[in-house]
Amino acid sequence: MGAGDRRNMRLPPPLWLFARRWRRRYGKEVLEMYARSRRPISDWLDLFRTGSVSIMEETMRSRLVQLLVVMCALFAGGAIYTISELAGGIREAPDHWWSTAPYVGLLMSLAALVLIVGRRRTADD
Repeated sequence: MGAGDRRNMRLPPPLWLFARRWRRRYGKEVLEMYARSRRPISDWLDLFRTGSVSIMEETMRSRLVQLLVVMCALFAGGAIYTISELAGGIREAPDHWWSTAPYVGLLMSLAALVLIVGRRRTADD
């Protein structure tokens, strides 16, 4: 193996870091660009960094969804408890500061959950 052969050696791009759906959509294009690259090491490192970030973002997003589901359940439990403590039912909730907090928390958690899940679906398309 001569010096020229070593210079032309390339590591395969780290496409395994990306989601299967992304690889199907962009993998061939990335392989073609990588094959024509004049800076294969720099491009490999860039792909590795980008793939690592995509894994981290997906992990964080799924954890956030799990957290929001737990928060919704806790606030729903608080809302159910406050209804049982009020003589007039849910209509009395605005008159008592302690009974309003679970409803506000539940609405905010549900809104955040809808936004996160909706954003995930639009990002996947």
